[in-house]
Amino acid sequence: MRTGRQIWEAAGGAVVAGIVTGYLGTLVWWAYILAIVVSFVGGLPAGTQHVTKRGAALRGAVAGGVWSVALALTIQISGRDSVGAVSEPLVLIIPISIVVTAIASVTTWSVARRRRTSHLASDASMA
Repeated sequence: MRTGRQIWEAAGGAVVAGIVTGYLGTLVWWAYILAIVVSFVGGLPAGTQHVTKRGAALRGAVAGGVWSVALALTIQISGRDSVGAVSEPLVLIIPISIVVTAIASVTTWSVARRRRTSHLASDASMA
């Protein structure tokens, strides 16, 4: 995979999603929650792209950290109060997001690995 694409997938998408989520977090609670869900679901496949569990965990942690920093900065810069369930103080969302996204990435990595292994085993038994 090209370096530019790797950077975009690891950080660019997370920055955009974090900004949009943060902005919506100052407007309407249901849009904020929907943006969180869309961001989370959109990031799930990231763990499957890695060969190692460590790589998947790091990818999830970086994406979660970047997303949450973009979200927190957007809310802070807007000068508005958040309408959603954002942790107080706001900075606590960063470590929470890092842990949750790292766990999610490792989980999707594990599922993908099991599927690849079972497909390889079934292909070998048919040969």
